[in-house]
Amino acid sequence: MHCYVCHSFGNLCSTKITSFQYKTQYAKRHHNILLKCSTVPVDRRRLTSFPFPLLEKRENDEVWNLNSTAITEFLQHYQHSPVLFSRCFPDLFFAITPEELAGLACESGFVSRVVQHFPTKEVGKQWKVFWGPFSEKYFESFPKKNATLLVHDVERYFPQVEQLLRYFRFISNYRIDDVMLSYATYGGGVGPHIDNYDVFLIQARGRRKWLLHLSPLKKDEEDWLPNQELRVLRSIPSSMNVECILEPGDMLYLPARCPHWGISLDNDCMTYSVGLRLPSMQNMLFAMMEHYTEQFPLEETFLDKCLPSYTAADDPGRIRQLSTIRTHLLKEIRYLLSDKLNFRSFLGKLLTTPIRLDMTQLTEQEEEESEEKAENLARGFWSGIVVLERTKGCKAAYIASSKEVPCMLFVDGTEYRLPKGKLFDQFAKMFCDKQIPLIRCRKLIGFQQHSDFIGLFKSLLLNRSLEHLTQ
Repeated sequence: MHCYVCHSFGNLCSTKITSFQYKTQYAKRHHNILLKCSTVPVDRRRLTSFPFPLLEKRENDEVWNLNSTAITEFLQHYQHSPVLFSRCFPDLFFAITPEELAGLACESGFVSRVVQHFPTKEVGKQWKVFWGPFSEKYFESFPKKNATLLVHDVERYFPQVEQLLRYFRFISNYRIDDVMLSYATYGGGVGPHIDNYDVFLIQARGRRKWLLHLSPLKKDEEDWLPNQELRVLRSIPSSMNVECILEPGDMLYLPARCPHWGISLDNDCMTYSVGLRLPSMQNMLFAMMEHYTEQFPLEETFLDKCLPSYTAADDPGRIRQLSTIRTHLLKEIRYLLSDKLNFRSFLGKLLTTPIRLDMTQLTEQEEEESEEKAENLARGFWSGIVVLERTKGCKAAYIASSKEVPCMLFVDGTEYRLPKGKLFDQFAKMFCDKQIPLIRCRKLIGFQQHSDFIGLFKSLLLNRSLEHLTQ
């Protein structure tokens, strides 16, 4: 990752005092408490305003922690209804400036885009999308209204965003897709739309008005604007819709397929979007086919195997014995899925594969140098002279060992098989918890067995799932 330069948005951020600055002053006066929301009766026609602070800080404690009571309460709404959290995050996560985000949008290693809304009735011209990476000059004349810059995977660059994710640890690692950060001028947004996954929307700067529907939209209820460069609904359905305004520190949770539309009310509006994504059925079936065709010889002609020979002279064009074919196909699929080791392997790799991959290709010489460097770093780590850590944004999960299968560790779509036993299950559990430094994994394994892990850490380094921390 190359260093980048902060780029200017002209005079867009020169307001004397923003709502974010006001929030900062507010937080300094109330640095050890978080305001509770007013309780709103649970009603499908009303937005639930959360009655508990999401985070809490004990006396003489510098670290914000999850409020277990709040999590228990929230899980009753999770994946069922939208929830509004008021003033739930402190300022330390919101120090990223629009200029820094613009600099990231100039990098080729990040997916970025600008969405611009044109208030016209001309078909196909209301919404435009411009894809990054952008040039420095682009942001010197950034539109003063109705425009939004969006950058994916910002947790890979900004440590405070990576830290923000620790407060979503009540959700499985593999559910969290990425953190997207947006900057919008007045009136900016991406239009009324639907996400096929749950999302947490956290206001960092300025204010944003949200118009949302309180229940998921069915497929046959979708009404999209035609000929647009992005999928935009004609409007939010008028039944069961509500409005709310998010200020810095506020968070809105939306279940999958709840229509929503965010509109910036300021020229300094920044919003985090934490997406909780799972593979679609289509992706799962394609991945399953790819995995099992690699593991099993499936070249055998299927119909010859399941159908007896018969005479078709009287009606050669007819496809016969449909129920026999279907029954045999289901039998073959059940047989493939009955292999526990292969099923676990397929599922673990699928759930941890990043959606946006780093496709940088190395030359043959670079690969040789990289192999040697990774070997030295892995040995150095287990000897205690090198500090390694997980790459920001890496996805890790594991399946504990059993009598039948070994412990299986999955990192960024790659499977690593460990020996059976509680020690290796504990290692995998610690490795997947990003709050635990890797040095504790090393201490857990001890010196006697560390040689078995040099190859594992070498592979993790080559796959860019680990990085070398220099002093």
